[in-house]
Amino acid sequence: MLKSFLFPGILLMALLPLLAFGVRAVRADLPGGGQVALPARYEAIAEGNYRWRDTGGITAYRNHRSMLSGTSECDGMIAVARADRHASLDKFVSASRAMLTNRWSVADETEGRWYGKEDTKLPVARRDGPSGPEISGVLSIHMVGTLRVYDKPGRFYAVEHKSGVRIAVWIFDSHGGEKQARKIAEAIAKSYTQEAS
Repeated sequence: MLKSFLFPGILLMALLPLLAFGVRAVRADLPGGGQVALPARYEAIAEGNYRWRDTGGITAYRNHRSMLSGTSECDGMIAVARADRHASLDKFVSASRAMLTNRWSVADETEGRWYGKEDTKLPVARRDGPSGPEISGVLSIHMVGTLRVYDKPGRFYAVEHKSGVRIAVWIFDSHGGEKQARKIAEAIAKSYTQEAS
């Protein structure tokens, strides 16, 4: 009796994360032509939306929401652009940073200002990856919890993919960190089509 009750419950618990993750990607048009598929949990910001900024590419937020403080926040961001839209990977990343929300925009800085010191940037690694040049770095995202303020670890990952697109991902470690960011970037790059369908 207990066995017949537990099996469906265990099966349901195993399937819930898959259902919650979302298996359907959403296609988005790239400035300059072409399309990419974005993960279903990310909302692409269209031109004309109050959150939109001209970055030369598209931006998508994970769980974008308004906060009680009057600011907007999200649980991660993806930026994608054609390789011909910026002079370099660094210029693409710099332009994409304009769309970061408050806590993500300072997540790569130390908090020296609170201790009478200068803010410094956390270290960034540059390397040649299997799909093209990569930049990555650790992040410390300032969070306000119910009982305390804390820093949540995250990662930044950007790649100049050989398929002809540049992709940057800001992600929490709890959502998969750099390993998941690389998977997201690879899936987006594989979905890239030169012409809109």
